[in-house]
Amino acid sequence: MARQVSTSMSMRHLQRVAGDGKWLQITAPMHSRVSVTLAGVTATVHGQVQASRLPSGSLSPAMRKIARPSGVIGRQLQTGVPQIVDRLNVPAGSPAALQFAGPAQLPKGMVAFDDVSPDFQVKSMTAVSVGSAQGWKVETAVVATPPVAAPPAPPHGPVAAAALIDWKKNPNIPEILTSNVANLSPPIVFPENAGALQAMKANFKTAAQSINTRLNTVPPAPPDPPPLGGQPALAPVRALLLAKLNPADTIRVRLGVRIPLNPGPDPLQPVEAGPKYPQAMWAPLAQLSPEWMLPGISNVEVDCATLLAANPKFIEAYMIGLNEELSRELLWREFPADRSVTYFQSFWTAAAQDIGPIKTFAPNGALGTHVASAAGGALFVLLIRANLFQRYPNAIVYAVRAKWVSAVRQLADGDPNNIKYPVFRGEIGAGVTFFGFNLGDDDPQGSKDPAAGKPGWYFVIAEHVTEPRVGLEPEKSATPTGLWNDLSWQEVAVKPNYIDVSTAPPTPSGESVAWSENSAALAYILVRRPVRVALHALALLGEKA
Repeated sequence: MARQVSTSMSMRHLQRVAGDGKWLQITAPMHSRVSVTLAGVTATVHGQVQASRLPSGSLSPAMRKIARPSGVIGRQLQTGVPQIVDRLNVPAGSPAALQFAGPAQLPKGMVAFDDVSPDFQVKSMTAVSVGSAQGWKVETAVVATPPVAAPPAPPHGPVAAAALIDWKKNPNIPEILTSNVANLSPPIVFPENAGALQAMKANFKTAAQSINTRLNTVPPAPPDPPPLGGQPALAPVRALLLAKLNPADTIRVRLGVRIPLNPGPDPLQPVEAGPKYPQAMWAPLAQLSPEWMLPGISNVEVDCATLLAANPKFIEAYMIGLNEELSRELLWREFPADRSVTYFQSFWTAAAQDIGPIKTFAPNGALGTHVASAAGGALFVLLIRANLFQRYPNAIVYAVRAKWVSAVRQLADGDPNNIKYPVFRGEIGAGVTFFGFNLGDDDPQGSKDPAAGKPGWYFVIAEHVTEPRVGLEPEKSATPTGLWNDLSWQEVAVKPNYIDVSTAPPTPSGESVAWSENSAALAYILVRRPVRVALHALALLGEKA
């Protein structure tokens, strides 16, 4: 409120003042507290005025009073002619210049003691200071009182005697005057020699002429100071000072040293008061009904994966409905909350906000355009219905950009920039898991033509490398790789409760570790390497029509 009131008063009164000189007179009380930069020099406005040709007295309240338009001087000024302060800032020689009488210059033949030596300041020698100086107090006079029966003293006899200062014994006499050190020049002794006497006369004449020349020299006129701000116009100074007096800044600075301010774009905006719910709000929706979260989810087959696109229109409508209903409930229960607060802003994850404050929505914006994921690109959701994540809860899921190699799509996972990790993850029931990916503006299906340079994206499910599994493959591989990792239960001798290590299967061609060479070799053979499965978006969505 202080900012708004101050801004209104500044616009209605201060900014409408006609005349830059008059404006400076009005703002003179704050010139010593506002610093501006004029002609490369940074100082207070008061300091800038002191260094300019503009007399500081011209901005005083007394001058403003006598120079007002209806005053004695103001009535003499012509309408439309720059006022006194404006004309005082104009350099001499201009038709509009107005000169003022500065300090009175000493007339020819007079010399001020203060100009002789800066160490000898006559203005400091007052009666009080001289009288209290050590060594210069006259002793108290002693009055002789005659006896009562004595006859009156003769007319010419002294009735009282004042003690004189004893320059040798008085302790108040300065030491320099009582010592034997010569502090005064010796008395003048005129020479008896005619030549020496003539030289003395010549020296005296030269000294007298120098004194006479000094006394008859007119003191030089002081240089003409520069205009305020280096230019005759006062408008630039007014503009700088007006910017410094902006209530949007002054009120904020004054309050900022006393109370914490809002960190938002408007520091003086009151902090929003109301509850906040950072939880991901898709979960309550799925608890009410999985079909509301994903229509047709019951028709998704088991051990199936598919790719879905997020619906920003539905998300925005759902989030606005949540905030509207809670706002009505708080109002009904008379809860002291700001109804403009957006209580729910996260749909997919608590780590990010899917919608901004509803009060900042564009009034004519289309539904769905205020969702953050929609502004940052298309959001795709990988949906998997299987018990895979119940058995492997730490499996890693990510997206990898594909690349063309001899007209065949392959994983381009050599570059970290080609990998996208999920921005959120969720579960619906016990068998449905979904992962959200923000792929920007890329089409995950890509193009069939390698020349188009759009191979699309793979979605990868990888076994965690820190969770090794010991065992063998259930069936013999039809395409062996020549490694122990292909070994199946069909290729080893099995006794009722364990593997018969005495019967060695053939060593694969690509391995150098032999069967039952030692316990470490057997552990190396039986540990299965981590597995990952890569599914291209075409495998999840099918070919484009």
